[in-house]
Amino acid sequence: MQARFSFLLSIPTLSAVLLGSSIEAIQSEETIDWSILILGGLISFAISLLCINLFLSFIQKIGFTPFVLYRIILSITLIGILWI
Repeated sequence: MQARFSFLLSIPTLSAVLLGSSIEAIQSEETIDWSILILGGLISFAISLLCINLFLSFIQKIGFTPFVLYRIILSITLIGILWI
């Protein structure tokens, strides 16, 4: 349940970014094809929902252990690379 809540917390942040980018695009002097922009946003939204649902079902079946191990290995690797 906490994972679903944390994904829901990202909605206001992403909405603020969308609003800021839209205002910036409107104020620019370049022409914008809004239909392609909206279509891309809708496709991105649908794929994001699909990925979130798949990830949450994956977590319910397997748990966080593989993800935690991946993050630990990645962290050690990156620290090793940056340390050298």
